[in-house]
Amino acid sequence: MDSSCATCRHHRVELHPKVLDTAFDTVVAFADKDEKVYFCTSMLGPHSGQKVGALPVFCEAWSAPRPTTSAELDRLMARAAERAARANEEDR
Repeated sequence: MDSSCATCRHHRVELHPKVLDTAFDTVVAFADKDEKVYFCTSMLGPHSGQKVGALPVFCEAWSAPRPTTSAELDRLMARAAERAARANEEDR
């Protein structure tokens, strides 16, 4: 298995606008599509707690993703729905 950020359970991926051009430290152009940006959440290794970047790198703290059962996935989805409902109520 690939030992990079893309397959490590200690990394999260966020979509960020892809910068195409800058001028005098100001972003002046973005791409139409967002790009994946990797963040290391591990406590070990040179990238611990840092933004890794748009390209996955070799992870010294690599750990295989945990298998998720359908019951556990249902529980996680229910918790996410509850949080979304609470956030929606707080916005009103």
